[in-house]
Amino acid sequence: MSDEIVRSQPIGWALPTNLHCEGFYKMVGDALSTSFLSIGSIDLPTQILREDTMKAFLIRSTTLLALATSLIAHFALPAKADSTANLLLNLQCQGGYNVNIWKTKQSGELLYRSTSSNGNLSLGRGTSQATEGVRVYKFQNGNYQYWVWDGTLDSQQSGTLEVYKNNAIQQQYACTKR
Repeated sequence: MSDEIVRSQPIGWALPTNLHCEGFYKMVGDALSTSFLSIGSIDLPTQILREDTMKAFLIRSTTLLALATSLIAHFALPAKADSTANLLLNLQCQGGYNVNIWKTKQSGELLYRSTSSNGNLSLGRGTSQATEGVRVYKFQNGNYQYWVWDGTLDSQQSGTLEVYKNNAIQQQYACTKR
């Protein structure tokens, strides 16, 4: 038998070329009854393969994955719209967009929440100003700006959602207050 090593390009680990899947599984099965598993010239203690060690490894791996997922989810939506914020405006817009404008109680920060079949968007650090008797809330996300109009000159029960890219209007949706 040849103990020639085959190197894997992306990750750089190696296995003997004479190792086939069926042979490997047979070797693992045989090795569980001995104290060492031999692959080529490498001897591995079988305790690595024992059930209790694998259970501990799976528990640690699962816990680490859950922790990483929680941290990612926490920092993905830094602006919080919950019981610490007041709902200022709730609009249902054309295209299936539901838009909420919130104001945090502690800092007074304006928050934008939009849900639709196209996805959800959460933004913070908004501004508000009254223009021509109608309040407009403005939010920035990269090159995009989202303007939410609370009412129109014709009706205070209506509203408008406008999307700008590089200060040029891209989309405009009529909305109704809920």
